Amino acid sequence: MVALYLALLGTAMAWDVARARIPNRLVYPATLLALALAPWGPPAAWWPGWGAYANALAGLGGALGVLLPVYLLARGRMGAGDVKLAGLIGAMGGFPVGLVALGLAFLGGGVAALALLALRRARLHDTLPYGLFLGGGGVMALLWGKDLLRAYLTLLGVAR
Repeated sequence: MVALYLALLGTAMAWDVARARIPNRLVYPATLLALALAPWGPPAAWWPGWGAYANALAGLGGALGVLLPVYLLARGRMGAGDVKLAGLIGAMGGFPVGLVALGLAFLGGGVAALALLALRRARLHDTLPYGLFLGGGGVMALLWGKDLLRAYLTLLGVAR
């Protein structure tokens, strides 16, 4: 299951880098597939059985709830494909792994943007293919999401 998800994310990342867009014909069917396969994927690790469907939907909604306001406030600097890809990643990983993926994407995109600015390879109003960072965060979260979340919560003193 995870191998299929990694292939889908890799395709979305490559498409965004090459064409500066993430096609609906990839994201919509993949999101439906991730929702349908939730009991056999990462969402089942948190809520087994029928709860995996609810967890996948919670991941989808949580990711859309985070990125949709960013998209609306960015005023054209973020594409709608990025929002839909975030929803796909949320459905693939469920809750809270989808949010871990977004956190990693924000961190990776921010570090890359600062590095490009510091190296004078980009200017302040330039855009980056954000699907690359969303996909990278999704890959890391699918592979190590529970461990990263546990480490983060331990660092905050919330968990052991």
